[in-house]
Amino acid sequence: MRTLVLLLSAALPAALPAKKEQLKPAVIEVVAATAHRDQNNLNIDGHIRNTGERPAAKLVIIVDILDSDKQPLTTMKGGSEPESIDPGAEGEFHAQMPAPPRAVFFRLSFEEASGRDLKAVNEGPFTIE
Repeated sequence: MRTLVLLLSAALPAALPAKKEQLKPAVIEVVAATAHRDQNNLNIDGHIRNTGERPAAKLVIIVDILDSDKQPLTTMKGGSEPESIDPGAEGEFHAQMPAPPRAVFFRLSFEEASGRDLKAVNEGPFTIE
């Protein structure tokens, strides 16, 4: 009887269906990002690429404006063009806001409209020109 139990327990993992291989989530690579002051406004432009295996659906770009100590001063959210980026595809973003006093750097992060955070490569901080 004991031998039968051991044989059955050894055969059980082989009898279970294999797990579906899940695609890795989208990963956003910041190819280029710049910010410059124009009178009283701060203009931010960037170029991004989805290096993941899934589309980045309804991409939300989060821009943190930082002081000289890289501490957050304010945050702004916006979208990309196109709104969703397929694997291997590229997009861009443009934003304008009143320039906060003491703004020296900015950092980017990304999420989908559902609120799911996306991994990012080369998200900053970048210097405001």
